Amino acid sequence: MEEKICQKYNICFHEMKLLPFYKKNLLKNILTFYYIFKEKRRIQKKFKNHNLKAIVSSGGFVSIPLVLSFKKCKKILL
Repeated sequence: MEEKICQKYNICFHEMKLLPFYKKNLLKNILTFYYIFKEKRRIQKKFKNHNLKAIVSSGGFVSIPLVLSFKKCKKILL
């Protein structure tokens, strides 16, 4: 649904593969952190040549890779 809205208004959309955090399964949480940092690297490569000045992020753990990658680039977070 979000992808269609972003296409309609010409907004850049990036789909991410992430897993939720689990309270009882430590091994799945390790896999969750793996996906977070994998997506962080993917975002940095994708937007390396774009001249972005700010990002808007909402959400819980899903927004972690985006926020981490733009914080490393010293961009403005909204």
